[in-house]
Amino acid sequence: MTNSNETGHAKNVAIFDKSIRFVKGYGNKYAPALARIQVGNLSQTLTAAERSLQKIKDNKTAWNNATNSREIAFGEFKALSTRIMKALKATDATEQTMADAKNAYRKIRGTRAKAITPPVQAVGAAPAVKKTKSVSQQSFDKMVDHLNELINTVAAEPSYAPNENELQVASLRNLLAKLKAKNAAAADAETALKNARIERDTIMYAPVTGMADVFGAVKDYVGSIYGIRSPQVKQLTALPFTRH
Repeated sequence: MTNSNETGHAKNVAIFDKSIRFVKGYGNKYAPALARIQVGNLSQTLTAAERSLQKIKDNKTAWNNATNSREIAFGEFKALSTRIMKALKATDATEQTMADAKNAYRKIRGTRAKAITPPVQAVGAAPAVKKTKSVSQQSFDKMVDHLNELINTVAAEPSYAPNENELQVASLRNLLAKLKAKNAAAADAETALKNARIERDTIMYAPVTGMADVFGAVKDYVGSIYGIRSPQVKQLTALPFTRH
């Protein structure tokens, strides 16, 4: 089921609520033997659907907060990585150590070691397109790995001993732990949101027992009572319930 239009699901719930009000208006004539379309069970289905929509809203807010917090923290780390490199340059680090640090730093910043040279082409020819492999490794999981790589490199350099607290190895390791925690919190929030949407889709769109099929069964039963051309059936079929 698509999750791109939450308002569509809310509209379906409102329509289902309206259909219950209609069948209640039919009085004792609405007396189905099928349990899931009896008025009491229709109301229970409605309540479950309403709760599932609220759960999605709550989890969406939690996910937004977690991802925003993670984005801010990782942005601060990117800025700090430049200062780490400057501090390392002010040491007796070997060329090999600097090369290792630069490699991690480039991955943190999402840049290449060398600029791509455009292909040579004949005069008047259409511009040639050279396929290149992306070097961007900017996912949050990858960024944690890059920071860990950079920290390990400077930690192994005996002459790396900055006076600035935020550049010291212990502080960098604490930052790494903080970023890992924020990344995990965002991942957990995303999982909770996805699970809430699965729960919503099951309640509303599962075969037979879902709200959509239940609504269809209600219309069929009302048609059996009043006839398929009756005002009661037209009342229900006019409700634009849509599967998502």
